[in-house]
Amino acid sequence: MSLDLSGIDRRSVLRSGLTGVAAIGMASVGGGVLRPVRAPAYAGVVGEEGPEVVLLGTCGGPVPGRRFHTSSALVFRDAVYLVDAGDGLAHQFAQAGLRFDDLRAHFITHLHSDHMAGYYSFYLLNWVASRHRMRPVEVFGPGRADGHGPPGHGDFPAGLPEVPGLPLVNPQLPTPGVVEITGYERQAAAYDVNIRLRDGLPEGRTPPEGLTPPLVEPHEVPLARQANFRDPCPQTPPVKVYEDDLVRVTAALVYHWPVFPAFAYRFDTEHGSVVFSGDTSPVANLYGLAHRADMLVNEAVYAPQILKDPGTPLDPVTRHVLSAHTQYADQPAIQDVPAHDGVGTVARKAEVGTLVLNHLLPGDGSVPDQVWTDAIRKVGYQGDVRIGNDLMRIPLSTVLRRAR
Repeated sequence: MSLDLSGIDRRSVLRSGLTGVAAIGMASVGGGVLRPVRAPAYAGVVGEEGPEVVLLGTCGGPVPGRRFHTSSALVFRDAVYLVDAGDGLAHQFAQAGLRFDDLRAHFITHLHSDHMAGYYSFYLLNWVASRHRMRPVEVFGPGRADGHGPPGHGDFPAGLPEVPGLPLVNPQLPTPGVVEITGYERQAAAYDVNIRLRDGLPEGRTPPEGLTPPLVEPHEVPLARQANFRDPCPQTPPVKVYEDDLVRVTAALVYHWPVFPAFAYRFDTEHGSVVFSGDTSPVANLYGLAHRADMLVNEAVYAPQILKDPGTPLDPVTRHVLSAHTQYADQPAIQDVPAHDGVGTVARKAEVGTLVLNHLLPGDGSVPDQVWTDAIRKVGYQGDVRIGNDLMRIPLSTVLRRAR
């Protein structure tokens, strides 16, 4: 597969992120993805059992509940790749029996709190116990929402909805991306890191030269030139962002407006392929990325729990849930929200072997598994269906595979 970079906005590639104190200790002060990242070879070998997907948290939305917030892992015997970082990631990672020293790369779909609240705390809580890491964990995610496309109008910065009279938090940088967020988090954690470097490390152990734990190297996923806050999901080909000796990872823009950018990720291995949708309404980019994948891990919303009275005007939150997420069933047009495919139709059209529901909303267990499954079967999807639960493990060897 060749990679066409002609449509990539070089500003997203070359943006340098924070400087000065905010960047101290970063393994790379830059932060733009200058090329698809090929990691060094590792000593580990894939076990006979092959990879498996581990759903660490499966709750949709920011409100805490019975489930932990969204994070997932693709796991080989001694290699781990994370997707998202919902609240509780550090706890669930340990509960799943995963090892921090096995973590190779981390991919963030978008910057909503239910996908990011556990991000920096995961590294802050794990790096002290790491005895073998001599390389940073590469983290890939969205850049600044205001960093692409036309400038804002009047007093409203690009990258945020225009709401007159609403104050800005951190007005000098109101839409930080993953590079800037990492810098801010590192500043906030300076005391803890500094004191542990001096008082908590095992005797004789020092961090790698020039590298300050918690060993994170953030990168922006590059964008097509035409993508911006006002046109957040133009139809564009996937972009390869990472490759090592076990996996190739590609990303595609998806639609989760007003959040921008938002991505889905595809992991291709010799043992099979897995796509993580992130939060999105069904869009052409997702269908292209997921086409004939062995497994699609896709969010799902049970609209009847959200839309109590279809006749009343939609409030902004309800409109966002209906227009920028994937519903449990095909959704007719509702007021100013256009009709959308449901998650079963997405899986059928993309011809995926196995559909796994994740980021369930509501996430309190009030919707029986059979309700999700019946809606998916009703539209003719014939593949495997798994309703996600926290700490569920799904080996690729057990799922319905697509013919090669």
